Amino acid sequence: DDFQLSVLLDGDTVPINGQLTTVVVVSPAPVSASHTSVQGLGLSGGVAGMDATFTITAHDEYGNARVSGDDVFSVSITGPDGAGTVTAGVVTPIGGARYSAVYNLADAGTYSMEVSVGGVSISTAPFVVTIAPAEFDVSQTEVNGLDVDGSLTSVAGVERTFVLVAKDGSGNRLETGLDPFSVTMSNGASALLVTMDWNDVAHEYTVAFTSNVAATYTTVVTLGGAVLPNMPINTVVSPAAATADNTLLSGAGLSAAVAGSAVSFAVQVHDGLNNAADATTTPSVTIDASASDVSAVTVARTGLGLYVVSYTAWTTGSYAITVTVDGSDVPTSHSVVVAAGAASAATSVILTPCTP
Repeated sequence: DDFQLSVLLDGDTVPINGQLTTVVVVSPAPVSASHTSVQGLGLSGGVAGMDATFTITAHDEYGNARVSGDDVFSVSITGPDGAGTVTAGVVTPIGGARYSAVYNLADAGTYSMEVSVGGVSISTAPFVVTIAPAEFDVSQTEVNGLDVDGSLTSVAGVERTFVLVAKDGSGNRLETGLDPFSVTMSNGASALLVTMDWNDVAHEYTVAFTSNVAATYTTVVTLGGAVLPNMPINTVVSPAAATADNTLLSGAGLSAAVAGSAVSFAVQVHDGLNNAADATTTPSVTIDASASDVSAVTVARTGLGLYVVSYTAWTTGSYAITVTVDGSDVPTSHSVVVAAGAASAATSVILTPCTP
């Protein structure tokens, strides 16, 4: 500050350089780290990818504000969460004893921040700085748990899950569990019921669905009304394991045949939820007759879970038919009645009457 100085000798003023008084300028002492102060929101944290700021006010050891603006302050932030990465802040004089400190951190987490001058930390350092994730960014948000080709495959009656991770523009996971996700799974004829559970430790959502109907669905995920990249997701629900109990038999060859003529019947295999399903191995058919009575039994697959059985009976009579699917017999019982065919001269014989 400026002071007026006068010198008195026996009560009389002694001129100084021809003047009765002179101005004495007292400058601040060198900057003192222990007396320097800081203030501002940036001392406690900020938002990922955005500037955080605070103000440094330089003082000497007597509490005088330093006005030169040439003190060299440094700001270093270490982290996050114990990591050794050090990020430097930018310190700029803004007039008088005040300096603006700015830093920008991309990774959310907890950091330790030092503010120093001349290599000495100020008395209130270090500061614990918490960087929160920014708002969600659709382009960074992830859908995990899909198949290698980016599709979803499932089995009828079995729960299938995948994971949604909301992220900000810097790739940080959002931590509130309040992200406006929407998941739709439909095929035009029906839609699947979807549940979504928040994991507060992993900071992600588990999406679950179960379909009892084997079909193909289209899955679309949106966040805040915006469709995520790589949508839609092709979702295929396959039949469960085939079961003999739900297998259906139909066709004329189950009940009637004509000797010498080929007949057939159909075997429609289903899973336990009545979805058409292929058997693990081709169904086997047993007709309770000798090889000379019935021959040429064939089983051919003609569609999903659909098989056609063909055979030829040669001898009239009634024969039981048994169909076996993956080791279990179809519970419904059938008996085929084989009738005589048209008379044939080649196979007819003349019987000579006996003479009494």
